[in-house]
Amino acid sequence: MNTTAQNISNNLAVSSVNSLGQIIDTRTGLPIVLSNPVLGLQSGVFDTKYLTATATTIWERDQLSTLVYQYDSAIVGQTTPGSGVSQTATGVNVTWSRELTPLTTAYAGAGYAHINLGSPSNTTEDVFNAGVSLTYLLSSSLTGWASYSFLDRTSPQPQFRLTSNVVTVGLRKTF
Repeated sequence: MNTTAQNISNNLAVSSVNSLGQIIDTRTGLPIVLSNPVLGLQSGVFDTKYLTATATTIWERDQLSTLVYQYDSAIVGQTTPGSGVSQTATGVNVTWSRELTPLTTAYAGAGYAHINLGSPSNTTEDVFNAGVSLTYLLSSSLTGWASYSFLDRTSPQPQFRLTSNVVTVGLRKTF
């Protein structure tokens, strides 16, 4: 039994930031998301079950990772009636990175999830996401990056449908 805040706290406890500014799991070195991006933040207490399998292959300049997961979150109690919903999600994520030069790294990833939402919505969602990014080490303490991400969420319920395209450019300075 746990709350969404406890899940975030647990993930935060095993996370760190790598030299590229990515949040990673210190146990595996793989990217980690502090909250479940597939399921929305909710208040309440949930009986949560996770099943994950990860495979990573590392070559001289490339890294390929695959994550398959099943997530089941059954609501046990809620602060306000109707404010929480039981949910299940099954999905897969694939990420690839390649060191193009000693100063430049390219990343690409894609994911798919099928989500079942319980009462009050009693509906399903299919979520597809993909993204690419390029980082360049400008100096020992300055990194530049550019990324593009795409998200498409489909559902029989029109209010749950969403498509987004996001381009981000940034600089990261460490001191």
